[in-house]
Amino acid sequence: MKNSTLIIATIISTSFGIFCKPEPVQQPVIKPQVVTVDTVKDNEEFLKILSQRESSGIWDTVGGANDAYIGLYQIGPTALEDIDMDSITVKKFKKNPNIFTPKKQKEAVLKVMANNAKYLKDYMKYDGKKIHGVVISKAGMLAGAHLVGYKAVKRFIDTGKISEDGFGTKVTEYFALMEDVEVNI
Repeated sequence: MKNSTLIIATIISTSFGIFCKPEPVQQPVIKPQVVTVDTVKDNEEFLKILSQRESSGIWDTVGGANDAYIGLYQIGPTALEDIDMDSITVKKFKKNPNIFTPKKQKEAVLKVMANNAKYLKDYMKYDGKKIHGVVISKAGMLAGAHLVGYKAVKRFIDTGKISEDGFGTKVTEYFALMEDVEVNI
């Protein structure tokens, strides 16, 4: 009888909020994604790995399918257009690589990363999860989007379809390459 009285008293007290003070619900703060040159420091490992993979670290190289990609990160015309830098073309870069210095290339690739992060925002919830046998990370998604586009990253997560670039490099290779790398975009 003693225990049942305590249970009833607890239920009544809880119902009136005596023992149960509700925690305030905190809404997440959504900050706009701003890319600055300072962001380079936060993403140095990602940038180093990406540039090594894309251009062997050679800042004034032209390559990729049909020689359409330029610089350390092999940025193509679609990405340059997406960040309002389409005045830089392969033809102009070949003639004078100094129009797209390593510093400008880093700024450009960070803007591309920020755009891809925005396009993939609904997929960032998969960071740290294993999907279709592959560990997904934020850095991996951004590297994969750099390789084959953000839509191909979404398609892989949604269906398991593995896209590849013009040389046969699979998006899953970039997921694995960046699995343990932190990014701040």
